Amino acid sequence: MYRFQLKTLQGKVIVGRDPRNGEEITTPLLLGMDDVPEDRIRDEAFHYRSYLMDLLQRAPVGDNGMDILQMRKQWKLLQRLRKAENGDTVTFENAEWDTIKGIWEKSRWNLVMETLMELDDDITSCKEEEPSAKSAEKPEPLAEKTPSSN
Repeated sequence: MYRFQLKTLQGKVIVGRDPRNGEEITTPLLLGMDDVPEDRIRDEAFHYRSYLMDLLQRAPVGDNGMDILQMRKQWKLLQRLRKAENGDTVTFENAEWDTIKGIWEKSRWNLVMETLMELDDDITSCKEEEPSAKSAEKPEPLAEKTPSSN
């Protein structure tokens, strides 16, 4: 079993407008972007849950699509993440964590982002939990019923 916390990190973004429709758009503030006016920069939340859900909605990088078995595995994980809230700690079976970690390790990024590096650190450092001594013990046998004396 693996327990993974769906953290929320804060990062800086540049705020702008889409020239086609005027809607607000944001892009991560990257190192070296020192000439961006302060009034166009704000803090924004980066949710691990969102990153993982985005990854699980696609075929792993380098694969030519996915078969139905892989699709079902990823769908099951997506359902689990949809039910979770940002900040929750989610427990995954070993095979489920192997799926997540395998897709993560194949991922490629177009930006250098501190939040992605922190997510990578947390994914790669997540260790399998040792079963607790209490759960490893055999359960107590149920007490035998004795005939009641009336």
